[in-house]
Amino acid sequence: LLTACNYIMHCILNDTCLPVNVEASVALLELLSDEDEEEEINAKVKALIGQHIQPIILKMLNLIRDTENDDVSNVIQRLIYIYEDEITAYSVEIMKHLSDTFLSLVKFCEENEDNEDAKDDKTLAAVGVLSTVESILSAMEGKLEVMGELEKLTLPIIYAIIQNGMMDFYEELFTLISDLTSKQISTDMWNVLYLLHDIFQND
Repeated sequence: LLTACNYIMHCILNDTCLPVNVEASVALLELLSDEDEEEEINAKVKALIGQHIQPIILKMLNLIRDTENDDVSNVIQRLIYIYEDEITAYSVEIMKHLSDTFLSLVKFCEENEDNEDAKDDKTLAAVGVLSTVESILSAMEGKLEVMGELEKLTLPIIYAIIQNGMMDFYEELFTLISDLTSKQISTDMWNVLYLLHDIFQND
């Protein structure tokens, strides 16, 4: 199993073929989701992946940007859950990637309103990105200093959804707002309240 894990990580980090990177990412999820293996083996796999967790997640973030594959988003969410403590130090970097990716997807949808098939694909990818954003916020919820930095990167996402009236993302929007106000409410988040009022009035 450890040999397979090493090979999968090699395919994620070093292979130059995007489909190989994506399939290897999904395979990594299978390794971490297999509850039938013995605890000792699982612990070794988790430890091995944990040694490379930063480059793995950063590579997967680039994969999401390049392929818009929501399966990779699911893998990152699982990694965030398992390696919560390890990712704290670079959670802001992860969020910056996710925010930029989401905003680029929104821009595409705005510029291609008449292309329904393309918009549907981008919408699905955007939902995966938003779910990953929520996973990070949930994992970092008790770390107020980090949450302050994450909030700054999440606000452009919130503004984009509200200002563009993107009803497909309202459920995720309210989840993000809940995550950002569960422990403390900043001035910026208070201002979001007025934007929400406009939503209820107009939509």
